[in-house]
Amino acid sequence: MSSPRRSLERLATGSAAFDRILGGGVPARSVVVVAGEPGAGKTLFALQMLFHLARQGQKGLYLTTLSEPSLKLVNYMQQFSFFDERLVDSGIVFADLGSVIRGKGPEATLHEITQRVEREEPAVVVIDSFKALREILGDSAGVRTFVYDLAVHTAAWGTACLFVGEYTDAEITTHSEFAIADGIIRFTNRRHELTAVREVEVLKLRGAGYVTGGHFFEIGSDGLAFFPRVRSPDTVPAEPVSSAERVSTGIGGLDAMFGGGLPRASATVVQGGTGTGKTLLGLRFLLEGARRGEVGIHFTLEETADQLRQIAHGFGWNLRPLEKSGLLTLSYVSPVELSTDCFLDRARQRVEQLEMPLLLKPVALETVRDLLVGGAPGSTRGSRGDA
Repeated sequence: MSSPRRSLERLATGSAAFDRILGGGVPARSVVVVAGEPGAGKTLFALQMLFHLARQGQKGLYLTTLSEPSLKLVNYMQQFSFFDERLVDSGIVFADLGSVIRGKGPEATLHEITQRVEREEPAVVVIDSFKALREILGDSAGVRTFVYDLAVHTAAWGTACLFVGEYTDAEITTHSEFAIADGIIRFTNRRHELTAVREVEVLKLRGAGYVTGGHFFEIGSDGLAFFPRVRSPDTVPAEPVSSAERVSTGIGGLDAMFGGGLPRASATVVQGGTGTGKTLLGLRFLLEGARRGEVGIHFTLEETADQLRQIAHGFGWNLRPLEKSGLLTLSYVSPVELSTDCFLDRARQRVEQLEMPLLLKPVALETVRDLLVGGAPGSTRGSRGDA
């Protein structure tokens, strides 16, 4: 009888979305190279992860080389919401290896790193920039020996190591640190027409069922926000919805044409020119769902939420009571800098939030009936579009 498989211990990165991409997080006691051009988000990713782990009681050690002094780094990080000054020196220790690297060579550098790690006993060690370290050490044979010796030490420490560096694609295939690494994460920042597109890709991660391919991410006040690429669902519902069940569109004549309405759990494309009633049909469908006590959401890339409210008002429908009750959500996204994966990921999150148990005000459903049958409060105009 075979024994059950042991799962790898994982370290959270501070982003649930990126943890899913990694197959659960960064494996503990692993060596991961974080590569990318300047400004791609490598350093920010490492620090975001360290602050997240520090809040969980797991210590981090951040070793700078010659790229950015630790004092400058801490000062820059204060603009992000994940930064917590109380964790500096207690949960996250910063140290500069620059003087050791310049004056004493690879053996002294390895000794300094080892002493720091054994003294602090961190869960994660970051060396930034590892590429700057190898360039100062000089001799290629000496660097290779240093890299392999460091890999042996990391295994003994029982800590995860992130080697951060500004590597090109060619260097990823030739430098020795990539050969010994358990994982390789590459950040890119490329131009696309008038905008910049940020992507991250996991090139290698031993023992992990990570999601391949490029994934978009953004940098904001909260740090890095990741958007896993669109792919097929991981699971299939245990009890699929019957295709025989029908959902009313709210328009009697159209329901009759469809044989009772649209099949539940289906996708229907509504196609037509400008002004043919596509948006109106969508709103009428959502209002009918609200009348039945079903939560609905309208994603719009053209009309803003206020414009949709004005359109509805012209037909005697006051949408605000439905929005306040939680029965209807209007979600506008500007198409100017639209990213498909970002939009779909945010849409999925909004839908999942709406699937949570909803406590409606006692008057909510009565309000909906008044809107659909008698028109908007204070209005003598009945609802249109029923025929």
